Amino acid sequence: MRRRPYVIACERDRVGQRRRRTALLLAADFGIDLEQHVVGVERAA
Repeated sequence: MRRRPYVIACERDRVGQRRRRTALLLAADFGIDLEQHVVGVERAA
């Protein structure tokens, strides 16, 4: 039985969302300022 493409895409989105959420939690725990690491973010005045 073949899986439908939209089901696979939905599962992939969930995995990516879980990874991003984990990265944000770890950054918050260790006090990492994410603005320094995001491409395209300029320094606020």
